[in-house]
Amino acid sequence: MKTIAWLVGGFMLLGLSGMIEAVGDSGATAADRLPIYLFALAVLLGAPFCFYKAIRRAFAGTRSRKPAPSAPESPRAAHRIVDGPAPAESGEFDPDAAFARYMEKRASQPSDTQLGEAAPPSPQPPRPSFGRKVV
Repeated sequence: MKTIAWLVGGFMLLGLSGMIEAVGDSGATAADRLPIYLFALAVLLGAPFCFYKAIRRAFAGTRSRKPAPSAPESPRAAHRIVDGPAPAESGEFDPDAAFARYMEKRASQPSDTQLGEAAPPSPQPPRPSFGRKVV
């Protein structure tokens, strides 16, 4: 975002310098025009500075300031977590058998309603009212 701001500032300074120079063109003598032209030149020199800052800001993100690691860490070997029976190694997938295993596992785990614990009631949202607040 700051890159765009620097670019806009540079173009605004270019335009302002042109407007100041146009005012100087209407001067009658060279002595009257010289201070206006010098001011226009000073404003014009601000524009390249803004463009330089914009370019520097745009390319600042491409270079990382952190040094590269000297040696990468060795990756850890993957291991399988075995919770139950492994699927058949034949390479074919049986969706009916998978669903049956899921239903067996689900039936063996008691749910909250089976344990007799009722879920706590959710609080009622406050009703909007006019005047006194009633708790």
